[in-house]
Amino acid sequence: MPYKVFKEFMRQLCSIMGLLAFMGTIASGRLSDILERKYVLALIYFLRGVSFLVMAFASNLIMFYLGAIIFGIFWTATGPLTSALSSECWGLKNMGRTFGAVFLSHQIGASIGPILGGLTFDLTGSYFLIYILTAFILITGSFGVRGLKPTISASPPIIANSSM
Repeated sequence: MPYKVFKEFMRQLCSIMGLLAFMGTIASGRLSDILERKYVLALIYFLRGVSFLVMAFASNLIMFYLGAIIFGIFWTATGPLTSALSSECWGLKNMGRTFGAVFLSHQIGASIGPILGGLTFDLTGSYFLIYILTAFILITGSFGVRGLKPTISASPPIIANSSM
């Protein structure tokens, strides 16, 4: 693929992924109001893992595009669910600390991931192994999230009106 065509293709793909991420985040929040958050989060991790498998095994641009679209839908959908689960599992009093630790670990992974991707490409000439590793981590994480045990109700307490 000529460089100009590839550049335009990636520009379009990133735009589509960004739009889908916005919609996916809103939809995941709404879905988590209906279903248990840990199951919605597990499904998101699982489908993100599937998206990397689709991209790893893509035999043409359409398949790669499909994997990127699936990823785009769930790209940022984990943030609201993760913060809500932090408060449900460890309480509002500890939420800043626990979600801060989760967010910090995410940033460390987000920093290491591109480096590993670049090294993998330099050593093998392909991103295949890093896509497979990422899919494995996400799918494994989807099973780990299901084991969370929220102990605090997701609904705010009802405060009786004592002024009457």
